Amino acid sequence: MSMLMWICLIAVWALLVSTEGQGFIDDDSNVSLDVDNRDDDSWTSEAVLDVAFYLRLYKFNDFDRRYYLKSDKNSSYFYAQFPVPPLISFHWEVYEKCSENVLTCLKYLQDVISDTQFQRISSTVHVMRQMNWTMEKNSNMIRMVNDECLRLKMSDWEKPVPFRGPLDRFRWRVTASYFMCWYTMQNISLLSVFNEPCDDIGECYRAEELPDFRADNKLPYQCALYSFCPDPCCPLRRVTAPEECHDVNPCRHTMTEATEKSCKFVRNQNTRLPSVIYNEWNVSCACTAGYEYDSRYGACIDINECATVSDICDKNSEICINLRGHHKCICRWGFTWSTDQRICVTDTAVKRAEIRFASRNDFNSVKTSTSIAASTNSIWTIVKNIWHRHSPSLFRSGS
Repeated sequence: MSMLMWICLIAVWALLVSTEGQGFIDDDSNVSLDVDNRDDDSWTSEAVLDVAFYLRLYKFNDFDRRYYLKSDKNSSYFYAQFPVPPLISFHWEVYEKCSENVLTCLKYLQDVISDTQFQRISSTVHVMRQMNWTMEKNSNMIRMVNDECLRLKMSDWEKPVPFRGPLDRFRWRVTASYFMCWYTMQNISLLSVFNEPCDDIGECYRAEELPDFRADNKLPYQCALYSFCPDPCCPLRRVTAPEECHDVNPCRHTMTEATEKSCKFVRNQNTRLPSVIYNEWNVSCACTAGYEYDSRYGACIDINECATVSDICDKNSEICINLRGHHKCICRWGFTWSTDQRICVTDTAVKRAEIRFASRNDFNSVKTSTSIAASTNSIWTIVKNIWHRHSPSLFRSGS
């Protein structure tokens, strides 16, 4: 291997382990949630909207720049999951600010985004909403704004100012998304409701179409989830109805009818930052009676009622048997089912047999002990006779 290649490999290794990235944390102890959950500052609402728009650009349009030079169907998937494999290290500056608290994180992210070329205020969709324009009445103005929107979008795509390059911006956006998604799971109130629709994913003007049902600002934290987090329950770029998710969500393999294949994502069951980073999501699927969904296996598994439900059977007279989808209580030894009383009652025939068996065992035990003693004495007599017959006379006299 040439010296130049060795130098390149060493340089790449040094970049990966450099202090400009922070290693993943194994728990959340280094990240602070010490923040006043009241939205007292007017800047926070605008900051949330600016950050959400910029991170939606990454989620719905960017690709994994670590391994690809251009976007294709294999490299653009962040609406479904965070990058796989995850970043080797966080973007150092994002980690430094966002591990402090959510307000410090938002302020820093907004300051950086304000220096980028393509921002929320440049989006055609945003301008149309602010000005209350329609294509029927304001088509010329919309076309002018849209031309500028497309120009800025292309310029930002080719020249990622203020970052050092496309890869640096990728690491910045991914790290910011990690933290903003994780903060969404923590019930931070300033992320609960946005002050405007959140379905703008940076496409500039688009013809009238049905909105994505997931970008519903009326539901608490729904816009934050749509902007910052992948969607394990509906891993599609754009959908208009929940039914479109049935054939791709984790619940498609559950034992329910198609109309019941709904996937539920519960925020308070996904609060660990490492789990967010590694796409270890806890989701719930509707299962048939006697089964429950387990995210580890991605399927409905049998509920062991005998282990999870106390006093499900009578402890004195019954034994619980777990079966597929249900359980059954059967009578213990010495009990039998009474069709009249509908309970397990003492089986008199078994009790009488046990008494007879116990008595016979006691007699046999005495008899066996006597036989063993007699046999032992006989064996010992035989041994002594053999010994006296063949031993020297010296020992014979002592017998």
